Amino acid sequence: MAVLVWGELAPMPQAQGGGAVAAANGQIVVAGGSQWRDGKKLYLSDVQIYDIAAQRWRMGTPLPFPVAYGAYYSQGGKLTVLGGTDGERWRDTILEYDFQTGTWQQTGSAPAPTLLGRAVVHEGTAYVFGGCADVADLTSCGDHVFRREPGGK
Repeated sequence: MAVLVWGELAPMPQAQGGGAVAAANGQIVVAGGSQWRDGKKLYLSDVQIYDIAAQRWRMGTPLPFPVAYGAYYSQGGKLTVLGGTDGERWRDTILEYDFQTGTWQQTGSAPAPTLLGRAVVHEGTAYVFGGCADVADLTSCGDHVFRREPGGK
């Protein structure tokens, strides 16, 4: 049986919570999220990439717009971010980050609010569980489950 050993990595260049996180190709990518600065909550389009072999962080290609708290999953060397919020409204845009090219591409629209929802991939198919339209109003949350077939539908 393998033993899991925890260790501390180099600190991130900037604080970034509520973003999408995935690992592939020897990298850990943290995309979007939010941070507090001077008493104000900022929504981020920043992407920070940790190179596991080099043990250091660098900035990556930013998201096309700030987004936080969306559902996300990783599959086939890509990080998929399903919706989120820019701090003003829920966004339904589905974005895909390619670890190989370091680029973002829009690949569809989420069928329902995904804020605070969760996603998982099982046997090649992504499933999204729940989600809210507003992170400050949990009465907007739903118990829906959606399936996203390989190829995007």
